Amino acid sequence: MKIGQKLKMVRLSLGMNRKEFVKGVIDNSYLASVENGESDIRVTSLINILQKNNISVENFFEDFDSKYQRP
Repeated sequence: MKIGQKLKMVRLSLGMNRKEFVKGVIDNSYLASVENGESDIRVTSLINILQKNNISVENFFEDFDSKYQRP
């Protein structure tokens, strides 16, 4: 799973549209391009979006591929 896909999954699970989800952080059209895999997102923007929506960074990344985790 890619970060954009996960952002979309989380956003939809919260019942939010793009504008609500990223208000004050990035433009909602930019989020669309991230969700569609057309653009990358800066770490600072990702963290700000997560904080704005009360999502911990640890929880966001907990189900990513385990081959990248430390033993």
